[in-house]
Amino acid sequence: MIIKKNLIITSALIAINLISVVSAGTWLKWESKNKNIKGQIFGRINIQSGVTDTDDSTNTITTNSDYLYYRRIRIGASGQIGPVSFKIEPDFASYMETVSDSNVDFKDVWVGYQFKMFDIKHKFILGNDQKPCGLEIQNSSRFTNHIERHGTLSSWCQGERSKGYRLHSSSKNWTTHLGYSVGEGKNSDTDLTHGTYGVRATYSPLAFNKKDKQWLHTGFMWGYNKTDGSDNDWGSSRTDASRFISSGPRLNILKTGEHKDATRYGIELAFGQGPLDVQYERMWMSVDGCGGDSLTGGSCTSIGTEYDFSAWSHYVTASYFLPFGQGKIMRAYNPEKGSYERIKVSNAAMVAYRYGYQDYADAANNKTRGNIADHTFTLNYFFNPYHSVQVEYYRATFDFSDATNTSDKADVFQLNWRIDF
Repeated sequence: MIIKKNLIITSALIAINLISVVSAGTWLKWESKNKNIKGQIFGRINIQSGVTDTDDSTNTITTNSDYLYYRRIRIGASGQIGPVSFKIEPDFASYMETVSDSNVDFKDVWVGYQFKMFDIKHKFILGNDQKPCGLEIQNSSRFTNHIERHGTLSSWCQGERSKGYRLHSSSKNWTTHLGYSVGEGKNSDTDLTHGTYGVRATYSPLAFNKKDKQWLHTGFMWGYNKTDGSDNDWGSSRTDASRFISSGPRLNILKTGEHKDATRYGIELAFGQGPLDVQYERMWMSVDGCGGDSLTGGSCTSIGTEYDFSAWSHYVTASYFLPFGQGKIMRAYNPEKGSYERIKVSNAAMVAYRYGYQDYADAANNKTRGNIADHTFTLNYFFNPYHSVQVEYYRATFDFSDATNTSDKADVFQLNWRIDF
């Protein structure tokens, strides 16, 4: 075990020292003379540290603690051979954080086929890939304004990745993403008779892309989970107020109740002009349950009254680059992908704020019925496009329907060191 961990640490240190090499665009990317074969090696390391404080532990949202852990340790490869492309990206962070041996967590593992029809680019993917579930889910964690995505997206989008089929189509200013995932959440099954359907479409008016100084993003997503009735894995058995801390703050939405299906849909809006960027997403979800107690869930073998519930959430985030540094002091948005890309700046600072709200007044778990509101303040400093540090303060407040313990709150202050190549 010690030898294995030392090997991973050594590999990570080598990767860090290769950042200058990668920035120069040398041997970690290659291409054949006729340009029909190409590939690259890439990776990222995120180390997070912080402190958290809560009112009490009655509602079990988290515990007061200080922490230092590896959020991501990834190294992978991608490439293309003619029209066939591939990507593989394992994450060693969970392996490093456990006392005993843990499995390596594979993220993207897929093979794709690219083709063009009616002047439209298409890529068909088979394997483990991101689900078509919102703008922030499609953004790489390397390019997000805040340390983690908003908790709703982390929970409602069923682990963000799953194995299945995907079809990506795009043109100059629009994209579509169609997908079917095996099982009903985060690789939970291999049975094709039940799973998750997903659709996402984006559009960016060309008028807002002039000279890359200004742009507008609009998007819509829809998802449907069909289950086998034997579990409650519609996406997540919990909601995260934030995934900042490996142990919370979190609350269970469903306890042990089974369900038939779940439907979610959402809208995406984003606007950028020079150093300013504003992003908004809103999502709705409805769950069709089985017979049983409406507060604790039910069983699909029960003849009791079915429980159904709905929930909704939204967030808005704004960021602004301070007037110093080198490079294009703005977020890099790609309308052909409907997502953000690498920010190519050096010695530049960005301030960001996010407000989020989750409404579970109709949810099935008594401890969760109510709402969660959160505020996030972040300072991002970019040493160069591949090396940045994030300093963040986060606060979440919880209002419960529980007559005894009606509220709670969590305060988090943390640091994230982010290196990628």
